[in-house]
Amino acid sequence: MSDLQLTEKIRLTEILATTEDFLTELSKALKLYQDKTIQQQVNATEQGYDLAQVEAMYRYQLTHGRLWYIYVDNDFAGDFAISDDDEIAIVLSKNYQQQGVATAVLQYFLTVSSKIFWVKIAEKNLPSQRCFEKNNFVSTGKVEENGKIYLKYSVKTDNGHQYKK
Repeated sequence: MSDLQLTEKIRLTEILATTEDFLTELSKALKLYQDKTIQQQVNATEQGYDLAQVEAMYRYQLTHGRLWYIYVDNDFAGDFAISDDDEIAIVLSKNYQQQGVATAVLQYFLTVSSKIFWVKIAEKNLPSQRCFEKNNFVSTGKVEENGKIYLKYSVKTDNGHQYKK
């Protein structure tokens, strides 16, 4: 595992595909992904994940991108992922939402990477939409998946054009 200290309080720990590191916080991740409010924000459903689903999700992410655990004051706060096609995802415990954690993570990766990131956000997840808009993302349209509506956002260039649609 490799750590990135973003602020005095916020740290990312990268989980490597060659190890079973993700198992260290699997019970905490399970609690996060069983929370109905979190599921509504992330997946537009109240159906929580079970242990096998969380483990399968992490294994998939590790073979199709990169994954980090997010810690605030050494407490597990959530996870951050970048897929091979540059889609990003941030999932935070309710205790750490609207506290600047997602903004710190986004700003770090937007600063150090030349990647062209994009994200899908559940249509009713207004706090996440505001967070991404505040960090130079613009809506590029809607997409329907499994009967659920998501808004797609992409990084905006200095001249106002979107990188990805």
